[in-house]
Amino acid sequence: MAKMISVNGQEYKLVHSFEHEAFKKVYVLFTDGSTNEYGYLRVFANWYTPGEEPPVLKALETEEEWEMINDMMENLIVVDE
Repeated sequence: MAKMISVNGQEYKLVHSFEHEAFKKVYVLFTDGSTNEYGYLRVFANWYTPGEEPPVLKALETEEEWEMINDMMENLIVVDE
């Protein structure tokens, strides 16, 4: 799993990334390895503009984006390495 490091030094592991043609954005799903109160892996989602150097992660902006990410998460199986 690829690693990402935040500006404050927090390390994250990349879970999944994909480009969405309609939104013209690349979505990134990542985790800090922690779990929520139900024992599920805590996963975060952001996006960046394709071709942007360096990529700057931004927050999801619409309910439609959140629904798409939730649908995607329901179909992903994460295997811990």
